[in-house]
Amino acid sequence: MANRVCLFCSYSEDDSISLYVRRYLEELRKYHSRIVFITNSRDISAESIGYLERNGFSLRQFKNEGYDFGMWAKAIALERLDSYDEVSLVNDSCVLVGDFLDFFSWFETMSLDFSALSDNYEIAYHLQSFFMIFRSEAFSCLANYLALQGAARNKVDTVLRFEVGVSRHLFEKGFQGAAYFECCEYGRLGANLTVYRPLAIIKEGFPLVKKSILSISCFSSFYRFSLRHKIGEAELSQIPKKRLTLHSLYHEGIDRLLYATIGAKLLPRVASRNSNDS
Repeated sequence: MANRVCLFCSYSEDDSISLYVRRYLEELRKYHSRIVFITNSRDISAESIGYLERNGFSLRQFKNEGYDFGMWAKAIALERLDSYDEVSLVNDSCVLVGDFLDFFSWFETMSLDFSALSDNYEIAYHLQSFFMIFRSEAFSCLANYLALQGAARNKVDTVLRFEVGVSRHLFEKGFQGAAYFECCEYGRLGANLTVYRPLAIIKEGFPLVKKSILSISCFSSFYRFSLRHKIGEAELSQIPKKRLTLHSLYHEGIDRLLYATIGAKLLPRVASRNSNDS
């Protein structure tokens, strides 16, 4: 196994570490030499601190600024990461429904500088940031980019400068990147597979489901029932279903229209992940 570190970003208002997060961390530990658990400044229970210590997970806490990329940037500035061959950036926006064996086996055979579980063509081609991995040179470029960018001001800003911007910057610098699950293989170019085809990709071995699918989706009850054998009842109980509101409808659709409208003016779309103009 490569000498690999994972920076796992998790936001919570509770004093405990949820069961679904713990299961995710324990799966990641199989493929990483070290796990750094990054979370917002909050009181964490003695039991949860003990859990981190027993499993050898490091803890970093920061003021919640700049969304996940803001937290990752703060951790990268403090951690000594040059000795690692690879760095994974992962957040807690997903729930584990499988394992990462196939992904890491695939990545180890690929001549890539960075990768992710899935890609997306919304606004411009990019690798989705909830699970990304970088080899050392690409990671150094990423670290410099994050240091120069500063914290995101709002959700649209974080999508444009980080969710899309990180891939775009690395492609422009000549780094090679690709996703393990490519949306173009599922017949709907530009569709976010984790939102529009979650069960189809899980059936093919995708190891995660977006937490929002289980909580604020219009079809959350259907997804919970469909995945009941892959996610424990205790874990599901810690992902409460939220009442369908205009906000949740916004989350599922209107924000995508907003990004497409604003982003199209700021970031030209690309035809291929291998293009030098990506």
